[in-house]
Amino acid sequence: MSHFLLKLAPRPKDQTERRKIGAALVNMARHDGSFRVSTDRATGEMVIWGTSEYQLHEFITRLKQESGADFDVDGLEIAYRETFIKKVNVDYAHDARSDGSRQFGRIKIAVSRGMRGGGINFIDETDESVIPRRFIAAIEKGVREQAECGYLVGYPIRDFDVRLKGGAFDEEDSSAASFEMAGRGALREAARKAGVKLLEPIMDLQVVTPEDCLEGVVADLIDRRGRILATEGHGSTRAVQARVPLARLSGYSNDLRARTQDQAQYTMRYSHYDDAPLGWIAPDEPSPIANALRA
Repeated sequence: MSHFLLKLAPRPKDQTERRKIGAALVNMARHDGSFRVSTDRATGEMVIWGTSEYQLHEFITRLKQESGADFDVDGLEIAYRETFIKKVNVDYAHDARSDGSRQFGRIKIAVSRGMRGGGINFIDETDESVIPRRFIAAIEKGVREQAECGYLVGYPIRDFDVRLKGGAFDEEDSSAASFEMAGRGALREAARKAGVKLLEPIMDLQVVTPEDCLEGVVADLIDRRGRILATEGHGSTRAVQARVPLARLSGYSNDLRARTQDQAQYTMRYSHYDDAPLGWIAPDEPSPIANALRA
């Protein structure tokens, strides 16, 4: 399974160049599953996701050749995630009027932290008399779509459980749309009450280096917030096993070559998501990391 942990955005000069890029991406996707394309919810611009810094740089070179398009590229961005800090209960009602008609949907949910890597689990604990079955899918849709928008700095919220405990409806004024809005609003309120923290991708690294370069390689990994798991000897070389945040591995290939006179090699693969430094926001308090990430 590929983990798309890095993204960048091509910035075409005009719509003609944009169409060239789009056509090339469709063609490339037929033969290459190592990337993914999405649309930025805020800007409407296309975003290309990849598995490594090197792979994305190579991909952009190919894209320029195959599309013939003139475009710039925004810098690489890491696929951070957000998650809840504590369990909360929320009672939320969407009660609005539009063009003279009322929209009403009320839900009660319990939101709690889930297993790391477990995604989003939605559990309906109500019966037909509380909320008609025809509205349940709309509530779940609202919750999941709001989770994609994030809360802290706009990264998707993951690894939590939502239990639908109760609610209310009106025979005339309730609809799937009103309950979808209730799902969205309830999750926003849950994030405000529970607090949200930032998660960052952690990579498993194996570095094979000459023994006389070992000390410098290990010190560099520690400087990158890495955790050394093991060091093994293989003749005149040493293999270092470490876990390092992806955020601290930008340019690592060039740095390692320079540090070891091009005598070391490394492999890297995704391990898991873990708490990012300062990546939390307490309930009802401003984020201490949001401005730094946006700077």
